[in-house]
Order: sequence, then structure tokens, then C-alpha cells
Amino acid sequence: MGLTVKITKQHIDTLKAHRLFTAWVPNFETYLARENTTGWLSEGSQLTFYNPIEIEPYAAIYGSPYVGGKGTMPTSGLCTIGFNSYSHSPLPEKMKVGRYCSIGEGLKVLDSQHPVNQLSSSHFTWKPQSVFVDAYFKDNELDSLEKPTFDVNGIKPFPVLKNDVWVGQNVTLSTGITIGNGAIVAANSVVTKSVPDYAIVGGNPAKIIKYRFSDYQREELLKTEWWKYDLKGFAHLDTKSVFHFLRQWKEAAGTLSEYTPEKLVLPDVFK
Repeated sequence: MGLTVKITKQHIDTLKAHRLFTAWVPNFETYLARENTTGWLSEGSQLTFYNPIEIEPYAAIYGSPYVGGKGTMPTSGLCTIGFNSYSHSPLPEKMKVGRYCSIGEGLKVLDSQHPVNQLSSSHFTWKPQSVFVDAYFKDNELDSLEKPTFDVNGIKPFPVLKNDVWVGQNVTLSTGITIGNGAIVAANSVVTKSVPDYAIVGGNPAKIIKYRFSDYQREELLKTEWWKYDLKGFAHLDTKSVFHFLRQWKEAAGTLSEYTPEKLVLPDVFK
């Protein structure tokens, strides 16, 4: 069962203190000035949580509560998401998004499944509560079928986006896949398989178009794991040139500290 929470002024203050953004605003001052709202989350809103989630500071989910495929339960619209990541799309609670990710509008997750190993994929074999199935059994004075065990979300986990991922507009993701560090998914793509680090993919089904950097540069960037570190320690480095960034990173690495902010754990903090 889910936990339904009515958002109070205290909840809004907690979210704002954590720097969670749920609407685009032109500047930080405007965000602070709006007392009873962070965007689509406002005092008086009701959110239903089915899963625990962890949100790092300075993240933004601009989309409203997520509505999945037919037969799935609507969820809060919030998910586990890392520092400096944003989404213009509603996100399912079970999705995990790393740091520095950018997600465009129109994201869909193929989260409504039918069984494929039973006699039929039709509802009578796994969803007897469907009104047309239930009506048939009652009209024919038949006992209802046993409660089904099939999960409409399927058995595969929701997609995982690692770090520094850019997902274009109107992208569809299958369950059970991982989008690697630094990867880019072109607009209107349907991604059915995991995407390697720093790959650019596109199409239906999505295929690798090219890699963003050379083999050597990809290997060196993955070694740095720069997304783990406090931004204020490396923001001054040359981010416009991977060549120069890697050279400067080696010089600065000994002075850098990992970024370990306190996470907002929901819905626990709302209880």
C-alpha cells in the first residue's frame, strides 16, 4: 500500500531548504520568494509514495506527478536523483538518476507489461478483476479466478541513468536497462538495450551513432569519476576541453574531496 501525504508549509520549507526545484524559474530570488510552493508541489498538494527515494540537493524535477502505462499505479513524480540533475518529464519513483543528468520533455518508460509465457497474454489469464472479464464470469455464474501473481510492471527494474547523461525529448526507455556515464540519447529514440559510457545513441530501436570522445579519453574520464567530487573544487578547471581538463585534473586531484551531501529521504521526512 502507498503512503499518501498532504503537503504542508513545513514540507515546502524542508524541500526549499534542500534546494529541490519543481518548476523552472528565471532566477534563485524568484524561487525563494514563492513561499508556499516549489512549483507543481505546493501547500495542499497530495502525493502518494509507494517506494522510498533519496534526493540530493540542487536537483530539479519540473514534470508533474508521473502516470505510467495502463494498469500501473500513479506515483509521486519524485525519484532517486543526484546533485545538479534535472528533468522536464515526470519520473517514476522506481527510476534512479545519477548526478549531472539532463532529461528532456516527453520521457516514457515501458512500464506496463503483459505475460508472454502463459497460454495467452489476454487479461483472463492474469487480470480477472478487469471489468469485462469479471462481467463474463458473473454472467455465466462462474467462480472468479485466483488472484493473479503477475506484476504489471514486469520483473525487470526501472531504468537507471548513471551520471552526466543527456536524454533528449520524447524518448522511450525499456525497463531493465542502464544508460552509462556521459551517454547521450537522441530525441525520439526508443532505447531497448543498455547504453555504454559516453555513447551517443539514436533511432528505433536505438543504436550507437558514435562515441563522444576517443577510447583513451573515455578511459581517463571514467578513472576520474569527477561526478563524485565537490563541484567547488573543480569548477574552475577547463571544462570546454577534455584534453586540458584531464591534464588539470591530475594536478588538482590531491586537493579534491568527495561530495557527500545529506540526502532527502522521502517519504520518511514527511511522516
